[in-house]
Amino acid sequence: MTHGVLGLDEPATTTRRRVTRGLVPTVIATVAVFVATFFLAFGGPSRSTAPVTEAEARAHLDRAVRAALAHDFDGMCALNGSVFNCRTDLDAGDRDTVPTAAPTTVAARYTEKQSDDGTPGWILTVTGQNGRGKPYSTEVMVFRDHEGNLAAINIVWWSGNRLVLGDSNEQKPD
Repeated sequence: MTHGVLGLDEPATTTRRRVTRGLVPTVIATVAVFVATFFLAFGGPSRSTAPVTEAEARAHLDRAVRAALAHDFDGMCALNGSVFNCRTDLDAGDRDTVPTAAPTTVAARYTEKQSDDGTPGWILTVTGQNGRGKPYSTEVMVFRDHEGNLAAINIVWWSGNRLVLGDSNEQKPD
């Protein structure tokens, strides 16, 4: 038997109602956390399969440029399709030659898939001078990764790296 505020006996159903009222928000919160975690982990319906636009490609490169000029190499490499490749380029000496100015985009072209497992995207050719005054010309490709997020190849935009696409490697008949 329980005693209420006035010392009167309260029925057991009041206690059950209090427990039930406290349990409902807990269950709702738990379900909400589960759903949010699922969508974050698996992309949910927000995954984009739309082709990358030129404006998106340029904006992605601009984020990389801002990060590099601020010497935020982790932030810049996070924009690359392969963080490992980005860090490898930086460790090969490109970290020491960061330009002091943004590059000039001299060409932009869209490329379709070059093979069944290829990736379509925009190739931006950028030029400028690295931090030691040496000219560079780099091809940066921006594409959507398997989760629908923008990513890049050659995000170290002052590296001088070029892309090798499908038919570039094929031998021409005599």
